[in-house]
Amino acid sequence: MKQGNGPDAPAQNKVGPFLPWLKPRGILGRHGELNGTEIQSVEISKPVKWLGYESIRTEHATNLVVQQYNGEFILYFFEVQPPFTTGTPQEQATQFQEVPHVEARCVAKIIMSPPNAANATNFLIEQLNNFEVMLQNAKRDQENAK
Repeated sequence: MKQGNGPDAPAQNKVGPFLPWLKPRGILGRHGELNGTEIQSVEISKPVKWLGYESIRTEHATNLVVQQYNGEFILYFFEVQPPFTTGTPQEQATQFQEVPHVEARCVAKIIMSPPNAANATNFLIEQLNNFEVMLQNAKRDQENAK
């Protein structure tokens, strides 16, 4: 099992930022104002049941295009489709030089509000930092084992 992925991940793992008010075991209270009256909610504990992840096709994205439209962010994920070439490496290089362009196929389009985009960005940075620490620890352990 990969840490932090899927519905069977340990409860201490964070929920992605797309629904920032959800935690693995609860819904956070929200604060706000309605017609000049301050509203304060209490925390209600509910488990999150993850649905639909097993039926989504997995795509590989090599490029990301972000556009802002009507106060939201549109994220387009693309996969570069390298041209098909055959022959020796020199023949393949020649074939590739003759190709007028490289195609990138859009594999997903996601629309996010600015707060959710900011939360997603922070969450991704945190996960990348954790991944880097894990790699550094693995490298250190490997060097110490020699």
